[in-house]
Amino acid sequence: MICFLVSLKPAPPPTNPPLMKNYILIAISVFAIAGAQAQVKVTQGNNSPEFKPVKQPRFVSFANDNANYFIVKRSERMEKINTLIVAGKNGDITTATDLKINRGTFNNESEISSVQVVGNNVVAFVEGKSKKDGKNTLTARAVDNNGTVSTTDIPVGSIDFTKMSNAGHWYTALTPDKKHVAVVGQLPHEKDMPDKFQYFLLDDNLKETAKGQFSFAGYTKEISIWNFLASDKGDLYIISEEFDKSYKYPVVYEYLAASSSANIIPVIIADPDLRVLNYITSVDKAGELIVAGYSQQKKAFNVNDIPAVGSWYFNSSMY
Repeated sequence: MICFLVSLKPAPPPTNPPLMKNYILIAISVFAIAGAQAQVKVTQGNNSPEFKPVKQPRFVSFANDNANYFIVKRSERMEKINTLIVAGKNGDITTATDLKINRGTFNNESEISSVQVVGNNVVAFVEGKSKKDGKNTLTARAVDNNGTVSTTDIPVGSIDFTKMSNAGHWYTALTPDKKHVAVVGQLPHEKDMPDKFQYFLLDDNLKETAKGQFSFAGYTKEISIWNFLASDKGDLYIISEEFDKSYKYPVVYEYLAASSSANIIPVIIADPDLRVLNYITSVDKAGELIVAGYSQQKKAFNVNDIPAVGSWYFNSSMY
């Protein structure tokens, strides 16, 4: 038996609230308890080199007609490291290597901020900060089948800054059709001012098809970005997190291309006795953001025993 609990009540706002839309959150109670941990076994082809991820890396995957691609992301000594693993259709791993570029100097530094597989091409997006020029630029570079990053830059965008410690950030997302890349630049935060964003939409040849700017009027807190997703229609979804006392919950910062509207949607389970245990995010082919995960009884919280009591589901088309 599955029970749907539907709330039309607006979520409690984070501090310094902007204008917010109502939301609908569906909690699905199930007669099962899911464990919070699981063993993972990796199977690879007979002729594949061994690969051992370390320090709880982030992991994303892509697939096209040529191969399957896995990007393992981690940070070591303030450096972002992206490992590219390419597996052929027969299951053999043909490439397993860290993607490397010339990182420059302390005041003129470059690093790979993200990696996407656009169509049949692997693309590294490189963020370059120059103190002398006061610019944080994003460029795209091709990556070959051996994991070698090209030295030829395709310009994408640029952010002006005055301090290296507040130089803005770049984020990229592959759309569900796997033929477009959405790029968001978060401009340097200014005290008591809403964060400003610029965006670019690129086709599978990395040609710009649209660009613009947006912000969230009235919300002056700096936005920490945990994830960034985009639809084929050019709708942009920034995922952040806020705290209700000691409990985290996701907050969606949404920009809708058709109406040029920016909205903030806190996603909180309506039942005050339940908290968000974990969640995943995705954008479906219809362009709707999906956020779903397990719920947990607040009163049952224990670091050694974290039982899930049900699951919850949010769809951006519901509100």
